[in-house]
Amino acid sequence: MKGYIFLCDRKTCDECFEKNLFGTTSKYCKFFKNIKIGEDLIFLFHRDNNLLYGIWKAVSKVGKWKDPKAWNGKYPCQVEVKLITNDYLYIDRETLEKQFRIRFNDIIINEGKLHYI
Repeated sequence: MKGYIFLCDRKTCDECFEKNLFGTTSKYCKFFKNIKIGEDLIFLFHRDNNLLYGIWKAVSKVGKWKDPKAWNGKYPCQVEVKLITNDYLYIDRETLEKQFRIRFNDIIINEGKLHYI
């Protein structure tokens, strides 16, 4: 099991939550292609408020244009997700980096680090 961190900002975050859809550019798609449906953990890091949200699991394979209109077409590499916790987990950037030793731009979190969250 691995963890994957998608990024959002004030312009894109609400759409991620509303549609249960996370996306990235084609350039970064290669990092997310191996997400295992129902197994790997998925997180969303909000770059404007420096919070990591979670925890989701994929309910679809990562692919191109699941919703071509999402984010005005800026993020074609997309995955449909389902929240697996009763409420959102919030971890601030400082705690994430100092206590859990995870950087928001790591993209992939190995299993050893996931046990800390």
